[in-house]
Amino acid sequence: MSNKGKCLTSGSGVECGKFKISQRFREALSEAVRGSKYSREEIVSLLHGLTGHKITKQFFDQMTAPSKINHRFPAELLPAFCFITGNIEPLKILIEAIGFEMVDEEESKELNLLRLMKEKERIEKEIEKLKGGK
Repeated sequence: MSNKGKCLTSGSGVECGKFKISQRFREALSEAVRGSKYSREEIVSLLHGLTGHKITKQFFDQMTAPSKINHRFPAELLPAFCFITGNIEPLKILIEAIGFEMVDEEESKELNLLRLMKEKERIEKEIEKLKGGK
């Protein structure tokens, strides 16, 4: 059996290597740790407290080091990690890889308002049609 990866067929809209995000993701994890107000030991302790997953500092260091490619960061720790460090860049890398964009609370409110305004306009047009039909 071959270990050579396959790409989707042409026309799928997905180019080979699109999801090769490991290095960027690991660098984002490392940057989040460096920019955090907490030490590595404190982050490990907070991760345990928030998720119930007990990890060692050594394992944490391996998971967040860009050079330690054989140690993966568990997905179930990522929300707590982003919360603790105050940095959502690792999560953004994953979300954007599949074609989505993250928005903050204010942007979400603006988008919701825009949707409601469009819906209001559609309803007003429908009301006008019905009134004109009388």
